Amino acid sequence: MFSQLKKIAMFLVFLLLVAFLVVVFSGIIISNPQTVVVSFWGWSSPSISLSMALFASFWLGCCLTVVAALIMALRLSFHSKSLERKVVRRERELQTLRVSALRGLSS
Repeated sequence: MFSQLKKIAMFLVFLLLVAFLVVVFSGIIISNPQTVVVSFWGWSSPSISLSMALFASFWLGCCLTVVAALIMALRLSFHSKSLERKVVRRERELQTLRVSALRGLSS
């Protein structure tokens, strides 16, 4: 029951965030009709509206953030699997040491 309510609450928070972003971007688009030319390391874009340049830079930043988060998650996953393998090896080593210690006691 609690997990179902938590899922509904998370979905509502997501919807509110999306609605907020739509309102913010609508305001930006309406209030910035000027045209600009974006220059980057010798490359120049055609004349585009300022709001579209802001919108494109926002989404480019979002995409780069997602890529960076995925890379970090993959690195952490590989590190976790490596640590799990080390734990298994240490447990096997500990078990063999316990067995050899018990054999030493029984002799």
